[in-house]
Amino acid sequence: GNVLNGFTIKATGTIEVKGIVEASAMEAGGDIFIRGGIQGGGRGVLQAKDGIYVRFAEYATIQAGSIVSAQSLLHSNVICFGSVEVIDGRGSIIGGNVCAGTYIAARYLGNPSGRTTELQVGLSPHNRAKIVEMEKMVQSLRKAVDRLQDILQDTPDAPSKSKQGQDKRMENVRKLLQCKKLMLDQEAELEELKNNLEGKKSGEVHALHTAYPGVCIAIGLARTMLDQPVTYATFRKGDGNIDFTNCRFKPRMGTMKKRRR
Repeated sequence: GNVLNGFTIKATGTIEVKGIVEASAMEAGGDIFIRGGIQGGGRGVLQAKDGIYVRFAEYATIQAGSIVSAQSLLHSNVICFGSVEVIDGRGSIIGGNVCAGTYIAARYLGNPSGRTTELQVGLSPHNRAKIVEMEKMVQSLRKAVDRLQDILQDTPDAPSKSKQGQDKRMENVRKLLQCKKLMLDQEAELEELKNNLEGKKSGEVHALHTAYPGVCIAIGLARTMLDQPVTYATFRKGDGNIDFTNCRFKPRMGTMKKRRR
């Protein structure tokens, strides 16, 4: 049957639905199989410790440990610590944000109208989120340093100034020194994290048919936005940039059997 709006289903093992899942929440200690699809409406959530196998997902949030397999992913946010395969049926990923630890494979990435589609591989969601958070912190501290330097330049230290004015200036000097130290510490920590992650194996993005303009691909710390269609290609990181060659994707037999379940 179907799972209607507002329902929450939790299981220590496998969850299997033969119909459609609406804006509901599912959490499984094993796999999730949905023979229909999920019409999330921006509120549907699927979480599985192992794999998630779904015919389609629209406006849904999906998180899996080993694999996400679908015939289409539309405007959905997907996080998988293993791989994402959208290679059967229409085989299209359009819109949303898809993040995988090892690889993303689909027949079509994006669409001819240039819909923005974010694809990220090679970094765990935790490390990627940590880098983004630290970059925001560094940017905020830089702005604070610039603001305090402007204030101090506009209020030069003069013997004729009142004690209150001198105290205020000293307070701003103290704040400036603190912000500078925090900024330098954060920059050093961010650089160390990036260097450590840069040495790890990166993932791949496979377009079995076409990757369209508007698709943004991030592999490790490298990032590129497509401005023209690319057909039958595998995107990989090389020398700090993202390059592509003829598609080298090969489906795994174990995954194929589960998709046919």
